[in-house]
Amino acid sequence: MRLRERTVNTVRQLLSADSEKIVVLAQSHETFLGGLKLYEQRLDKGYSLTDCISMVTMKQMDVTQILTHDHHFTQEGFIILFPRDRLQQTL
Repeated sequence: MRLRERTVNTVRQLLSADSEKIVVLAQSHETFLGGLKLYEQRLDKGYSLTDCISMVTMKQMDVTQILTHDHHFTQEGFIILFPRDRLQQTL
């Protein structure tokens, strides 16, 4: 199974799990503007606007760990749970 297929399967499993630890938040005008502000403040970085929206939301919710391999999150102080070196081992 390819990485993208595994990703889809994993996300679907997480979303269907009966857990209070998994929360899916709707995008709002306020979250968009908060992400846009961070994006504007980090023009020297390679962050996407989606990354910035996620980062701002995570900080508001006191979330410090993220299921990603995107090193941009470490630059903002988050702990990534799928570092690139581990990702390469699974390919």
